[in-house]
Amino acid sequence: MPDQPALFDVPQPERQPSVSRSEQGRTGMTYARTVTADIHLRRRESLCTWAVRVFDHAPTIVIGEADDTDDDQRTRRLLRRDWLAALNWLLDPTAGLRPLFEADAVRLPTADISVHPSGPTGCRLQWTVTVKLGDVAALRQIALDVCPPDNAAARAEITTSLAAAWRWAAEPYTPLHHIPGITWTPVDVAVEHRPARSHRGR
Repeated sequence: MPDQPALFDVPQPERQPSVSRSEQGRTGMTYARTVTADIHLRRRESLCTWAVRVFDHAPTIVIGEADDTDDDQRTRRLLRRDWLAALNWLLDPTAGLRPLFEADAVRLPTADISVHPSGPTGCRLQWTVTVKLGDVAALRQIALDVCPPDNAAARAEITTSLAAAWRWAAEPYTPLHHIPGITWTPVDVAVEHRPARSHRGR
């Protein structure tokens, strides 16, 4: 019987990843969070089977009279045999951010994923989510609601560091928690301000 989501291994990191400290952040500013993890493949069949299952249940959008059946079959075959493609397909970089979206704490997210093989059963996985800040007070409140009341140092950091507030409000490695057939080790979490591009001519 195939693995069920509730049975997937959720590794407990032995150490806290480093998080770059940033300014407090203001409404309208753009920030990016880049998360890096080392992945080790344990059960290829579980990973690839789940990727195909998710692919088969993904919404289909038909544009005009184009027939994408052949493309779909090629994608299914790729997901079935290539564990790196399956991993890339299953990773949702915005997983865990829904409370922030619903509170209008952040908006307009974009995401990028990169996979760097390190051997036949290993890779370094990195994803970046870029958001525009909305209600910064709501972001901090979500973080404070999660942070233990007796953790005075962390609560003080939440009020002064956007990186810390984002980390508490949305655990960085949530996107990996429900991917089967792998174990992972946290490497780094970095939050940086992305200044708006100037529209002035040179």
